[in-house]
Amino acid sequence: MSVKNRSLNYLRDNAAIHTVEISERCDQYIRFDTNPETILLDAEGLQRIQAAINQLPPRCRLIFSLIKEDGLKYKDVSRLLEISVKTVEAQLAIALRKIAAALK
Repeated sequence: MSVKNRSLNYLRDNAAIHTVEISERCDQYIRFDTNPETILLDAEGLQRIQAAINQLPPRCRLIFSLIKEDGLKYKDVSRLLEISVKTVEAQLAIALRKIAAALK
């Protein structure tokens, strides 16, 4: 209870602190580049990444997909595939090395 009360007291005492809406400041940081050359280069880069992922061995590609695309945790993948967490870590490291090498 004391943490809650201290938090409420802090908020009450510091209510005068000025807050800024993100929308007021984000325009200077967010830029949308509609240059056709940039769009084409981005699309080509994505195609190269996807091709590199498709070149991975099936089990390695599955682990990469589950973690990086589906957002599963290492522990969840290890349980799902009935392998150790260390194997998941090793396979993901292999996948990332092969993708990086293919993109060079």
